[in-house]
Amino acid sequence: MPINSFLESFILTEIIELPVAYAAGLRTKIGLLTLAVANLATNPLLNLIVAFIASQQAHTPGLEIIIPLECLVVLAEFAILYYVLGGDKRKLLLISIIANAASFGIGLLL
Repeated sequence: MPINSFLESFILTEIIELPVAYAAGLRTKIGLLTLAVANLATNPLLNLIVAFIASQQAHTPGLEIIIPLECLVVLAEFAILYYVLGGDKRKLLLISIIANAASFGIGLLL
């Protein structure tokens, strides 16, 4: 995956996830900034893993690999949100699930 594709993926993730997280209840500047930084940690790493697997298989990994990786991203972003913001674990986990599901779903459509 070329560097511009990594950047495009990250920017698209932010464009989707930040408004979705806001709508789901993450309304503070620090909350949205925390999510953006969490995405900065997880999005490139996920894309590197997927690119590596693709290079080993000569094709893009299927959903049987992508979905568990996305679940790990949800948990990692939830952990970052909870560590920084504290508060309601259920709410933060739900925000992480909803935001990531939105970006994953839209990514499948593109």
